[in-house]
Amino acid sequence: MRIGIFSDAYLPVINGVVTSIETLRKGLLREGHEVFIVSNHGKIYDIEYKDNVLLLPGIKLSFLFDNKLSNPVQNRASEIIKQMNLDLIHVQTEFGVGIFARIIAKKENIPLIYTYHTTWEDYTHYINPLHLKPVESIARKGVAILSKQLTKPAQAIITPSSKTKELLHEYGVYQPIHVIPTGVDLSRFKMNDTIQKESSDIRQKYGVAKNDLLLVFVGRLGEEKDLETVVHSVSKIDNPRLKFMIVGAGPIFENLKKLIKSLNLESRVFLTDRVPNDQIASFYHAGNAFISASMTETQGLTFIEAMACGLPLFASDKEVLLDLLQEQENGYYFHSEEECIEKLQKFINLSENERLLLSKRSLELVEPYSDKVFVDSVVDLYKRVINQKETDYVIIGVHDNLIEFSNGLHFVRMLLDAEIINQYELQEDRIVNIKEMSELKEKDLIQKKMSKSLTRLTYHDYSIQQMREYLSTIEPFNQELDEEVLQSLQKKGFLDDERFIYELLERYQERGYGRYRIAKNFEKYQFDEALVELVMEIVSRKQEVQMKEQFEKAINSNLKGSTISVKSKISDKLIRQGFEASDVTELLASSDIKYDETDSCRIDLNKLKRKETDPFILKQKLSQRGYKMDSIKKVMGEQND
Repeated sequence: MRIGIFSDAYLPVINGVVTSIETLRKGLLREGHEVFIVSNHGKIYDIEYKDNVLLLPGIKLSFLFDNKLSNPVQNRASEIIKQMNLDLIHVQTEFGVGIFARIIAKKENIPLIYTYHTTWEDYTHYINPLHLKPVESIARKGVAILSKQLTKPAQAIITPSSKTKELLHEYGVYQPIHVIPTGVDLSRFKMNDTIQKESSDIRQKYGVAKNDLLLVFVGRLGEEKDLETVVHSVSKIDNPRLKFMIVGAGPIFENLKKLIKSLNLESRVFLTDRVPNDQIASFYHAGNAFISASMTETQGLTFIEAMACGLPLFASDKEVLLDLLQEQENGYYFHSEEECIEKLQKFINLSENERLLLSKRSLELVEPYSDKVFVDSVVDLYKRVINQKETDYVIIGVHDNLIEFSNGLHFVRMLLDAEIINQYELQEDRIVNIKEMSELKEKDLIQKKMSKSLTRLTYHDYSIQQMREYLSTIEPFNQELDEEVLQSLQKKGFLDDERFIYELLERYQERGYGRYRIAKNFEKYQFDEALVELVMEIVSRKQEVQMKEQFEKAINSNLKGSTISVKSKISDKLIRQGFEASDVTELLASSDIKYDETDSCRIDLNKLKRKETDPFILKQKLSQRGYKMDSIKKVMGEQND
């Protein structure tokens, strides 16, 4: 087969995606396939094509993990790719080169496979550094919509873990999804004389004694890795034997350096910065265990590499690492700083023989993750996609408008109009080909409801009940499936009444709303009564303070009129804001409003004198407006003078 692998990142860049690509490329070459890499470089205009590697112009963008972004329209490159005569395109990234791959696949009618490496919703903090909840919510919804659009052109999708597969299902992706963990060349990490010497030199360089226990982290230093938790945990373990080495570079490098210095950990926690890829195995072997608090893993490639070096693991992301880390067999899970400290202390107290057993178990559990297993699985998928064998589905169930399909590997449910069911003659045991399946997916009402819901949620939040009512307006009405859509939206956090109601409360309190107006506003969202009662208890406790704050703002604003009218205006405003009338009256009665009505009285007198000159009538009109007689006499006396 002639395979084109498209990616926004390639050597000499080192990250999980590039490692996966190189492992696949080498494995495909070993099996006799021809592989072409299409990526980019830092030059703005030049195209380079050498040794089956085509590099497009690109601009380096730090917020894309230092990847380079290319224009997806590449006429010169398109002509070169035509000459490659590709049997299949395997796209590994989402942006410039990734979009270019999708354009080429459609234009040249080449089968497309897409590996979804990165769960982008875990990285929204890079565009939301202030962690604003509304921005976070919009960003996550945007990721869901974008992910769905990017997967549409693919005949098959590869995810490195079941966690990522489930995520795509929740986004409404219905293309065949195959879980194929990236393999590792295990022999590369096997101890040899060179690695033994280099790992010993590393320990010596950083002052790690033979009987010290060195924790190692290898990877990109990003906020999502939560390395601060590990650093703080090490600082709270009063044992100078425990040390921590952070291998890699990234945007939080300087922040980590400051943290280490502030905790006086320079002799126990080390930052190596970026290291050459051919030395990575030696850095793993320099350690006694591998540790990461990251909750954003899609597979955990560095965990596999660490296990290949015989290291016990400490990790937080149980959902991804379930098959890699067996609690107390080859490591420990932790989900907080306190639990991290507890598990590390347990590891410190183990005997040398007990730690050796953990190491042996890591080596046993990593065997299924060899590069050969990985490459064989991908090649098998390539062949099936090219031959289009698995694209034919069989209808295994018809329940009114609900049709169930299976191709032996995947199960799909669609909600279709009766007219569509009759048009396609959908009945049990009917075989549905790729073209028909694609057409039906566009007409699938479950997907339609999910897509419409996500589109609405992109613009503003909805409560669960509001979304339930909206779904009921999309024909045909099916309560069971509507609840399925709602559950999916809730699971991903797109619908979250508790988060939403507290965001609303914060917004209302910033606007100075009182209890009555807040409660009235909550009614339209139809939140659960118990949740509303809980929130309103908080409002009640803060009501007096909130009312006084709004009162202070009012009396410090540009007030005009008589003292009586000013009090009336303040009272009206506070009542409109939602504070109880009796409470407002009591507050005004007990407050000493220091307000000089003289200026307002003078202004009103001048306005009245344009139509009236009789002093008696002027006094009467000013009195009717609420001015005190002392103020009236004073300003009229000034006029007479």
